[in-house]
Amino acid sequence: MRRPGFAMHSDIVAPAPQKRISPAPMLFAMRPASKLPQRVGIARAVRVLSTSARPVPSCVGVSPRGDITSEDVVAAQAAWSNAITGITKVYQEGGDFVAAAGYCAGELYGYGHSNVLFKPTRATNNPFRPTGEDAMAYFVGAEAMKNDKFKGEDGGFAINGGQGWSEVVFRNHQIDCNGNTAIAMGDYLFTNATTGDVGRVEYTFGY
Repeated sequence: MRRPGFAMHSDIVAPAPQKRISPAPMLFAMRPASKLPQRVGIARAVRVLSTSARPVPSCVGVSPRGDITSEDVVAAQAAWSNAITGITKVYQEGGDFVAAAGYCAGELYGYGHSNVLFKPTRATNNPFRPTGEDAMAYFVGAEAMKNDKFKGEDGGFAINGGQGWSEVVFRNHQIDCNGNTAIAMGDYLFTNATTGDVGRVEYTFGY
C-alpha cells in the first residue's frame, strides 16, 4: 500500500520585496517498491474531463527500497516541483492541463490507496479535501472540473489562477526520518510565471 503523507503545518510569510502567496500544504505519498499501478487512485477517484492523461516530464512518484531516507524526501519534493511547473507549461501551451494534473496527482498522492489529509491554505469555505475530486478542483480550478461546490474559491493553484508558476524551489531546514515516515521543515519559493514575483512559504510536511 502506498504511504500517504500529511501536512502538519504551513506558515505563510511575505518579506519585502517578495509577494504574499498561499500555496497549499502538500500531502506526499511514497510508493513502495512493489509493482503497484502508478496512476491509480486519483484517476479512479476523480472525473477527469479528458480522454487520456498526459505525462509530465520528471514527475515520478518515489519508491523507497526500505525505510524512507532524506534522499527519498528530496526526490519527492523535486517531483512535486516538476509537477507544478509541468502543469503550468501544459496550460500555457493550450494543452489538457486537467489530464496533466490528474497524471501528477496519481504519481504523487495516495488517493484511492488510503486516507489523505489535505487542507489547502487557500481554501476557506471548504478547507478539507478528503477525496481526489475535491483535491483536483483545488489544483485545476472549479470551472475546469465543473464542480459548482468550489466555485468562487478554487481558481486552480497548479496554474496559479492562470498566471502559472515558472519555478518552485524547496529549501529544507531539517529532515527527520523515522522508519517508514519522515518529516521535513523548511521553506519553498514560488516564482510567478507571468510577473516574475517570488513568494516564500514556510512548511512542515509529513511523508
